[in-house]
Amino acid sequence: MIYLIFYQLSYQRCNGLEYIILFAGGLAAGFSSSLLGIGGGFILVPVFFLIGAHPAIAGASSIAVIATVATLSSIHYHKNGKVNIKSASQVIAGTVVGSLLGVITVHLIKDPKLLEIIMEAGFLVLVFIMLIKMIIDVGFKTKQKKFPAPTATKGILIGLIVGFVSVVLGVGGGFAYVPIFLYLYGLPAQVAVGTSLSVIAVANGLATLENLFINHTVSLFYYLLALSGAVIGIRVSTHIELSAHLRKVLFVAILLSIFVENILKLIF
Repeated sequence: MIYLIFYQLSYQRCNGLEYIILFAGGLAAGFSSSLLGIGGGFILVPVFFLIGAHPAIAGASSIAVIATVATLSSIHYHKNGKVNIKSASQVIAGTVVGSLLGVITVHLIKDPKLLEIIMEAGFLVLVFIMLIKMIIDVGFKTKQKKFPAPTATKGILIGLIVGFVSVVLGVGGGFAYVPIFLYLYGLPAQVAVGTSLSVIAVANGLATLENLFINHTVSLFYYLLALSGAVIGIRVSTHIELSAHLRKVLFVAILLSIFVENILKLIF
């Protein structure tokens, strides 16, 4: 255990600019994740790629930071009664299994270039789907349809799929969990964010342990640098109150910026 922790601390090195990039990336990730329940992985993975991290290390280290951010943020939401325990427990059950399968899948993909292509392509597809849904909802101000809450079996299945995809792409899962709790479970915006963060905290925490002991791909050096910024981002976000509509608008803005960034990267 001690070897695994300090191996990465001694193996990774950054120059001055990369220290700033990691800190700023962590700050943005902590702020957006805590406030909106999304953005951690979508911000951190590109940041880790920018400083030249191996795709597997970028994904695993991103998940480790997100797990910590989600844990701290979900505690704040739970204290304010903004977490739906019943809905969260259903999805967590499936997410745990899906996360384990995702870690094993990443371990089996030996070609770093192939893994990077999968991660980037997955980003674009998932962001595009969520972006269209949220733009329609925000732009046309459609009334939220009332669906019957998913059964426990469906909740577990949803968690399994999202947990698997999140680990393979190196993202927290907020891009999917927030809309799921918002539209399928019909939870208020703040409760959807708090419940999403609680699921992410458990799932990503377990995935981090799996990445640490199975894949050995968590860079504690990157983790600590990004987390130092993320903690400040969380503190700032707890003092900000947003309306449900504004939360959705910011949600769309983050998704749109991520989508445009990835498209430009593919073109140029």
